[in-house]
This record gives sequence, structure tokens and C-alpha cells, in this order.
Amino acid sequence: MSRAIVKPGLAVLALASFASACATPPPPPVAVMTPPAGPCDERMGIEAPLPLEVPDSNRASVMVSDITAETACWANPETGINTPYVIARLPQSETQLLLTVIAPLDRLRTLATDVRTLDADGQVVRHFERDRFVTLGDGYSLQLTPRAEEAMVAVSVDPELVGLTHESIEMGITTSQVYTGYGTATMYHGHDLQTERSYSFEGRVVFRLLNVE
Repeated sequence: MSRAIVKPGLAVLALASFASACATPPPPPVAVMTPPAGPCDERMGIEAPLPLEVPDSNRASVMVSDITAETACWANPETGINTPYVIARLPQSETQLLLTVIAPLDRLRTLATDVRTLDADGQVVRHFERDRFVTLGDGYSLQLTPRAEEAMVAVSVDPELVGLTHESIEMGITTSQVYTGYGTATMYHGHDLQTERSYSFEGRVVFRLLNVE
């Protein structure tokens, strides 16, 4: 009778791989309904903005930032409500640029994005109204063409949106090959998933800078 010999190291590796495959994934982050406790800045700090790079012609550069309880916060004088924020520096460029600010649609939440452009001294140049934003594809987004006097873009939170819900229909399609007796056919299988999310004080923001020339 022959016996299979399993080395201890391989057995441990196999068990670890099995345990990893069976591990339960962490739950998706939930919407945060309460503003930061503070203390928060009276003015947004502009000393260390995220650097956005000028992409090559007809290409895009991307910067991603998570807005969390650890993010800097600002005491918004217009609303009297503390809000986290992040600032990105707009690059100086001779070419025409198109900036898209995107709050990705997470499983249970979307950042309640509020966007302003700032000059080099941190003064507001433009503050974009809510009707400029659209939910398109997988994100709640705003597009803008930077002006010469705009040096930075600031993303904070619109507190009036926080707690409101929005729904989307997500579609998934898979394919399989089957033999019909006359040859091979491709079968398409689809599903619709209705997802409800809430606007949140915390979430992810994506800066996508496109060189349109």
C-alpha cells in the first residue's frame, strides 16, 4: 500500500489559503450622519493641498482621497456646521483642462459633496450650486473648467444633503458557452440590483483632471 506524504509546511499553507478563501469580508462602511465634533478651523488650511498633475494630451490624471473623522474640519460660517474638507492644488497649464470631482457611490453611502474653487490666498472664487452636480455612472459628480485665477479646489460637505437617500439600479451580465446540438451558443445571464444609499459626512472623493488638447 502506498501512502501520500504531505510536508508540514505545505499543509499549513493549504490551511491558510482555505481559511483566507472562507474569511468573511468586512461590511461596507455606513453613512455618517453627524458632523465632526471639532474644534475645527475657522478658515480652510491651504498649506498642504493634494497635488494634481497635468496629464499628457487627451489623457487624465487621478487623485483619490478619503474624507473621514481624521480629516481636517472647517467651521462653515454659512451654515454654522462643522464639515470635513480636503483641498487639491490645480496645476498651472497652457493647455485646456477639465476637472471632474466625483463622490463614488459606495454600497451604503455617498459623500455629500460641496465644491468651491479658491485663489492662491484661499479666498473663494466660485461656489457651485447643487444643481451643477449629477449622478452619472458610478459617482455623484461635478465638472468644471479651471479659470486662470483659480489655484485650488476645496471639497467639503453639504449638510443639507446628509441623511437623504438615493437609489440606483445596478445591472450585472455574465456569459456562458453551451452546446445546442447544432453548435456552440453564447447564453447571457443578467440581474438587476436596486441599491439605496444615504448621503454622508464621510466618504471618498476622486479628482480626475483631463487634458482635452
